[in-house]
Amino acid sequence: MYVAPTNLQARGLRELVAAVLDQFRLIALESREPSSNAIVLTKLNVAPAKTIEGMIVFADGANWNPGAGAGYYGYHSGAWNKLG
Repeated sequence: MYVAPTNLQARGLRELVAAVLDQFRLIALESREPSSNAIVLTKLNVAPAKTIEGMIVFADGANWNPGAGAGYYGYHSGAWNKLG
């Protein structure tokens, strides 16, 4: 599922709330029927600004090498660990 973000333009709080609710409705509709059976990760050439336990990324291995070259890494136990 992919929901493209939109630029919310609102004149006042009431319009902003309505626009945000519309976005939530769109996400709910899109999530009812899976549009894909895959997750696609963007190749990163720098480390994420913030890390959280359980994060998974795709490192380019050249500009950003978390330890074992290009590939998929999971962040756990305070370090990036190559997944395969």
